[in-house]
Amino acid sequence: MCAYMREPAYIVPYKRNPYDQEMKDAIMRVIDRGSNLWGYEDARKEMTFFEIEFAEYFGKKYAFFLNSTLTGIYLLFRLQGIGPGDECICHANIEPADITALIQAGGKPVFVDVEEDTLNIDVTKIESKITEKTKAIFPVYAHGHPVDMDPILELAEKHSLYVLEDFTHACGAKYKGKKVPLGDVGVVGLYLKGLWLPGSGAMLVTDDKETKEKLDMLRSWDGRRIPGLVKDANGHGIIWSLKTLQDDIDAAVGRIQLRHLDEYIEAQRKNAGIYSELLEDTPVIRPVEKDYAYHVYLRYVIRTKQRNELQDYLRQEGIHSSRPYPQPAHEYEFYKEAYGYQKGDLPVTERLKDTELTLPEPRPRTQWEMEYVAKRIKEFFK
Repeated sequence: MCAYMREPAYIVPYKRNPYDQEMKDAIMRVIDRGSNLWGYEDARKEMTFFEIEFAEYFGKKYAFFLNSTLTGIYLLFRLQGIGPGDECICHANIEPADITALIQAGGKPVFVDVEEDTLNIDVTKIESKITEKTKAIFPVYAHGHPVDMDPILELAEKHSLYVLEDFTHACGAKYKGKKVPLGDVGVVGLYLKGLWLPGSGAMLVTDDKETKEKLDMLRSWDGRRIPGLVKDANGHGIIWSLKTLQDDIDAAVGRIQLRHLDEYIEAQRKNAGIYSELLEDTPVIRPVEKDYAYHVYLRYVIRTKQRNELQDYLRQEGIHSSRPYPQPAHEYEFYKEAYGYQKGDLPVTERLKDTELTLPEPRPRTQWEMEYVAKRIKEFFK
């Protein structure tokens, strides 16, 4: 392993701030307006437009701008009535916060393994995990490649399950020509991902009117009565709502970036292709794009058994790489104790976690930077 005495100044950073003058001007317009940035109907001008435009872009009837991805995923489960004793099928090679949100809603994660090539949930392993307690399937898109959704949608219809999606990494991706998400409700995180908001945020999208009506009430700060939920002594439905609204500053920036999202994706796909071509003669395993997929390459993840040594070498050479989710969720001590998971339960997931390395993200990236990264990788393997 290569040792180094101090953290180097990165020649090729992992990410870059993509803000331009148009976005900065939009922020100042909102600030100069002087109104409350969230919370009142007459103040949420940018947020309302952002939701309308976002829903239109993804071909959905409704979109809701929320304050964080964790909030969005929590509501994703809560809105479908998932609670104590309900099981949700997902994979463990994901952001642990996704599983935290499920548990906060009262549900239980049931982990299945992933595909070796796409790093997404292995759809062939889902049905064997379905029980009478299963209420939903929770596909989480890995690094920009769509999940194979048709088999999941068929299983959901067969067993009367919800399909709830986290498409944060696949914002703008397509499955068989259709933009994801394709299930009942989807959430996309908008913090340093497909869209870069100055604060944070997430968008929940759906075509379901009942979900829309519940969320209209649930995302406000005060308690509201909603028919059909938990009954009080008088027979009324009661749900305690949350403060989940996001502000107009983030919405103003999000609207601008949404208009350019197709350009961002085109750049990501182009640069991912350059990465792949430059690394063709190296022993690393490069990302794939299945026939059914339109991959947006939010991340460019390579795999090698010498991952740790390669990352140290790249760091020493001024290249900032990253290990995506270093520990599978089922190996965390909490999940072992609470649900009985053990090392060895998900062999593909566990093997991949020792080999994955994310190179400096494809957008924005210069030709020189990609050539420099590839050159150093080739030198490492000489």
